[in-house]
Amino acid sequence: MTLRLVKSLVARGKVSVGDGFTGCAAIVPVKVQRRVSGRWRTVGSTTTSSSGSYRRRIPDHPGKYRAKAPRVVLSDGAHICLRATSPVRIRG
Repeated sequence: MTLRLVKSLVARGKVSVGDGFTGCAAIVPVKVQRRVSGRWRTVGSTTTSSSGSYRRRIPDHPGKYRAKAPRVVLSDGAHICLRATSPVRIRG
């Protein structure tokens, strides 16, 4: 899973399967979190597009951020997405 913060803190990235190349299914929930007082706090949430990508504008504060997506499993047991987090630090 990738997370990139640009301009006025727009979190965007792509959720992928364990091989790192295949995109996930659409509508995978993604939480964008910021480290505050030693705990991760959700500052935005969104879902992936059909290509597995996501984009969400978040409050502009310096600190450490991450995007988090749950593991998604099909009814036949196949893993679509692996649980993943991607940290990024914004300097203030």
